Amino acid sequence: MKLLLAISSSSAEASAALVMPNSIVASKKLGGTSHSKTLMPAIDEMLNEYNVSLSDIDGIAVDIGPGSFTGVRIGVATANGLAFGANKPIIGVTSLLALRHSIPKYDVVAALIDAKHDSVYAAIYNKDSEIFPACATPIEELLHHIPSNCVCIGDGALAYKDKIHFAHPYVRFAIKDEEDNLCASNFPCAVSVAMAAFALYEKDKSCALSQVEPTYFRPSQAERMRDIKAEAEEPEEPDEPEEQFE
Repeated sequence: MKLLLAISSSSAEASAALVMPNSIVASKKLGGTSHSKTLMPAIDEMLNEYNVSLSDIDGIAVDIGPGSFTGVRIGVATANGLAFGANKPIIGVTSLLALRHSIPKYDVVAALIDAKHDSVYAAIYNKDSEIFPACATPIEELLHHIPSNCVCIGDGALAYKDKIHFAHPYVRFAIKDEEDNLCASNFPCAVSVAMAAFALYEKDKSCALSQVEPTYFRPSQAERMRDIKAEAEEPEEPDEPEEQFE
């Protein structure tokens, strides 16, 4: 694959990009927070500005989660629709792997996305190999697995920076800090989605599919509240009568 249209909508900072293996052709951030209203116009504007049509690209890359449930669904649906309409392959990239590829020069990277309630979506990588598999986990549990020589990235790393630093004083954080000289965003972006997709394709050509599905590591807040409500409304079963013995 030589040219990918990449989409990232799993976080508040959604974006689209046209990317080649060794160069960024174009990158566009979405304005506002309503990705459903801004994603397609941003893609159309970018393609028109650079005189690129869907027939010119070799495939589509999209982050498939975890992250914002609504954002992930919008990005995946858009990518699937474009891929189907243009008859192009599609590569799904987890948001965690996209974060990892935003700081490629570091070998050991912990990618953390804030899942609220003292929990994170997390994966730890040594180069492109997972040494802690992607999952939803309490931050206290993850602390036992973070290597002391890693770089932490993601809004989850920022949310729990104090706890991580207390447990691992030598861990570094990918924040825009002059002392660290690490200037990565702490949200997945379309460019890093594309870079991760190129790496996946290099390893296994079969990762290019006709469609992809969202990746969720736990039910959404709405689903959890629905289940709690249903459980509360469920009538209690009457106690069985005690057996009488003669």
